[in-house]
Amino acid sequence: MTLKKDYYNSATLTAMGFGGYFLNYGLSAFVARYTSMELYAEISIALKVITILSTIMLLGTNTSSQRFFSTYISTRNISTSYDYIFWNIKVISKTFFMGWFFTLFVLFIMVVFHLWDIKQIATHHLSVYAMLIAPFLAFTVLISSYLFALGSIFLATFLNRIGRYLFFFLCFFTIVTLISPTLETIHVLITWVTTYVILILIGVLTFWTKMPLELKSFFVNSRKFTNRKYEKNWKEVSYGLILNNIIFTIICAVGLFLVAIFHPQKGATALFAVASLISDVLFIISENVYNAVKPRINSLIKSKSGILQLQDLINKTNLIAFSIGILVFIILIIFSKALLGHFGKAYLAAENALVILCLSALTGLASRLASLILAFSGHHKLLIKIAIAELCVLVIISIPLLHFFGIVGESVAILISMLFKAIITVFFVKTYYPIKLFFYS
Repeated sequence: MTLKKDYYNSATLTAMGFGGYFLNYGLSAFVARYTSMELYAEISIALKVITILSTIMLLGTNTSSQRFFSTYISTRNISTSYDYIFWNIKVISKTFFMGWFFTLFVLFIMVVFHLWDIKQIATHHLSVYAMLIAPFLAFTVLISSYLFALGSIFLATFLNRIGRYLFFFLCFFTIVTLISPTLETIHVLITWVTTYVILILIGVLTFWTKMPLELKSFFVNSRKFTNRKYEKNWKEVSYGLILNNIIFTIICAVGLFLVAIFHPQKGATALFAVASLISDVLFIISENVYNAVKPRINSLIKSKSGILQLQDLINKTNLIAFSIGILVFIILIIFSKALLGHFGKAYLAAENALVILCLSALTGLASRLASLILAFSGHHKLLIKIAIAELCVLVIISIPLLHFFGIVGESVAILISMLFKAIITVFFVKTYYPIKLFFYS
């Protein structure tokens, strides 16, 4: 793949990322208008719980599939490709079964409590139902990873970034227009299940059509799993990735959880959720712009001439990333009230928190490249240690700041943890490699 093609893919994925973000923004504003702040907060928390549970269920195979399956397909190793899929399904089927078994047990307890008038079933927090939805999201993410490995990167991105928000909105709009003027818990659950079933069907059908004919024949003939020599490596890599994935997912969600637990003020969780949603647009830049750099780090960083090429690529990519990032940051600050106003007048109280969270996201953009260099140059274990330290710093400073300053204090805690990560990751990159990281030159 040429560098020009890399830049084209990065630009297209960034555009799709922004498209998904704006869909999510419009969807969230729509939902906020047709629900109470309490239910909006429950939805936000439940979505985080679903993401964490689905990450656990996949056991890192959504990431490892892009490493193993894509390699086997590109080298036409069809037999091993089939064995990997067979092994992957076998592994996640166990976590899916345990997840649904535990969910059914919890639902049974809820029904018993309802019948005995201990607690009405409709009064349970929406997060309780998250275990029922998590397998659907997990399978959607997994099939997207396989599509990505087959080279269908845009369709994979559509399923993850755009498709679900589009179908969420269509379902919610239909409910509000034809069934009920306000959204209730049951409407949210029906929408989630319907959306993920549609996305899974689209993903599976597309995967089947793009699958090599030789690989299809193995499925048609129900060939048994025979190649076990790679199984140990698949397990080691996948299970090693799961820890990093879980920590990253928890870090993204812990701020909202802490607000819900330690800030008793009514509506605080919903305010923080909206401020976080708006500031997330800056993370889209870091996730997509550096796609042109990621696949080249491992090969270029091993030699002096390669480092010079990598440095040139970094300089050009940084110019794009920070030009877009600073422009978006300024727009968010200038129009912060207008953006919050789309969710309702009550959400204007989150303006100060939004400004600080935007600063945090901009800091995350500054440290993104350092994290990528460490991850793709063999220092993934170091990154896990840094992530654990970041999580500890965030939790420790959040509790007192939340107590004294509310959601603004939590926003400051996130900013401090982001600065901590930026300083540490940049320090290690500068220690290991003679690379200039933009502002840290």
